[in-house]
Amino acid sequence: MSTLVKQQNQKQEFDYFRALASVASKGGTHNMSVDTLMNVMLTAKDLGISPMKAINGGFYVVNGKISMSTALMTDRIRKEGHSIKIPEWTSQKCVVIGVRKDNGDSVKFEFTMEDAQIAGLVNSATWKKFPKQMLYNRAMSTLARTLFSDVVGNAYSEDEKWDIMNVPAEKRPLEDADQDIEIKSAAPELDESEKISAEEIATLAGLVDLLDEESRNSFINWIKKMYNATNLQEIPKLCYDRCVISINNKIKYLNDKNKENIAVA
Repeated sequence: MSTLVKQQNQKQEFDYFRALASVASKGGTHNMSVDTLMNVMLTAKDLGISPMKAINGGFYVVNGKISMSTALMTDRIRKEGHSIKIPEWTSQKCVVIGVRKDNGDSVKFEFTMEDAQIAGLVNSATWKKFPKQMLYNRAMSTLARTLFSDVVGNAYSEDEKWDIMNVPAEKRPLEDADQDIEIKSAAPELDESEKISAEEIATLAGLVDLLDEESRNSFINWIKKMYNATNLQEIPKLCYDRCVISINNKIKYLNDKNKENIAVA
């Protein structure tokens, strides 16, 4: 490929991402500028992730640092064929083991409540309410950076964003640890072209029905916080895919938890 053709292709790609970022910034659901959205998309491209998946919960930006949600880390690692096992996961300790498919390299990492206490994390409202999930997030993000940096880059879990921002644990807001964590401003009223379709509403409703009562309430509280939506009909069309991913992740988590309980019994 000639240098001229390569430069033309790069310009076309740059223009494409700028157009996507411009549309996303006008959707009212991203507290990021066009340039920041472009930066996120280009980072996602380097890792082989779709741009819209990246800006709809897969990535977040803190103090200029772009990082990946724990759910997306796990998704990317397993899609590359690598193995992640969790031999122990309680409200006191999470142990994760990663094995690479290409060379068999393996790393075992654990994060305990004692580690959290030493790090000064336990006074956080989210750690108090979701200790088990928070232990997993810390263990998983460290494993991902250590063994799978070629897949996830310099990724940090959602909770670690507060470390980057140097926010004391007791001043960190309560967040749903089972959902993608971001700080958003309330979305403006949507016109018809920005609303999800009746079919999409039905799909979401069907997925929500598969959740237990606590998880359904958690999801409703989440969309209210993130999108200023009091029901499924008010979710912006641009964020439909993200909601589907979030619910499916929760369903998988609940199914895995049930299997663990059955195995123990």
